[in-house]
Amino acid sequence: MRKLAYAFAAVALVGLSAGAWAGSASKFAAAISETTLVAVAADTDFGPTKILDIDIKTANKKDLLIGVSLETSILTRTKAKGKNGSADSESASGAITVCVEVDGQNSDPDVAPDCVTFDKRVQTLNTVLGGVIESCEDTCTFNDNGTPSNSADDFCDGEPDGIITVAFECVVTDEEIELILDTMSAHHFNFVARDLGPGDHEISILVSGTTGNSSTDSSATIGIGQGSLTVEEVRAVNDGTGIEFN
Repeated sequence: MRKLAYAFAAVALVGLSAGAWAGSASKFAAAISETTLVAVAADTDFGPTKILDIDIKTANKKDLLIGVSLETSILTRTKAKGKNGSADSESASGAITVCVEVDGQNSDPDVAPDCVTFDKRVQTLNTVLGGVIESCEDTCTFNDNGTPSNSADDFCDGEPDGIITVAFECVVTDEEIELILDTMSAHHFNFVARDLGPGDHEISILVSGTTGNSSTDSSATIGIGQGSLTVEEVRAVNDGTGIEFN
């Protein structure tokens, strides 16, 4: 921290849960979290949620280079089951979107890009399974009206026929296949705020998360670990090669 104060001259420590550095009319400001920023339960959406913010004071009309770095996590689980050749399909999805606001908005002054997808995953598991045979018995059964109770007994005379038909004369339980993916990634993206007027400005990170699942046999969990927000005052060149928002 002493090195940071020395490097950026007029730097003050702000009393936040996340470490923050900013200066009066300074060229640089930062907010850093060393703890989990968003921890959510499975199949739970959130957002937009402010996770980090910092103040910076500009003396003149300036542009800002805003860097957002985050650890993001997505866990997806899909479990399919079936027997007797039945097909099953399960899916789970998760996504994390990051937006930057200046003074509570991202349209005036212009902030680009509007929002960025830091993570997105769609996991699908398709199966055709035969099942687990637990036991079999050669039987011949009839309904109350005297007709065979299943197609395997169409020609039986009330006695076992010596032929086992798995679909009708065996106890078959579901086979199961479960796929779990759990990832933690570190991402960084640069945002730009253009033509910011002089004065005090608040820079904020807002995150949103969405999840989806096809049934109770699937789930998705998303979260955000450590993160940092850096803001640097810059002056774009005015020869036609400066900041352009397309």
